[in-house]
Amino acid sequence: MEMYLPFGNGWYTDFVSRTFLTMHDLSPDATMLYASDSIEDVLGYQPEDVIGKSCFDYFHPEELPFARDKHGESIQFDNAAVLAYCRYVHLSCLQFDM
Repeated sequence: MEMYLPFGNGWYTDFVSRTFLTMHDLSPDATMLYASDSIEDVLGYQPEDVIGKSCFDYFHPEELPFARDKHGESIQFDNAAVLAYCRYVHLSCLQFDM
């Protein structure tokens, strides 16, 4: 079976332009061990600025319960990887009302 990604129709480019990869440990804080260079394009942070910090520091406040649940499930079910679509806090944002 042949796989086809329609690079020319825009959805793929739009998706990739809003994508970054992080890897974090299994601690309750989900400390980031790796961040792809594309995190700068998406969120404005340099990879070295986020490594060693909790990934939860970068989620939109309304997304935190979902993110913490997904992290807990990953630990509980020994998942090696999780794909999640969430809102994050961009470096240029001054603050959210919490």
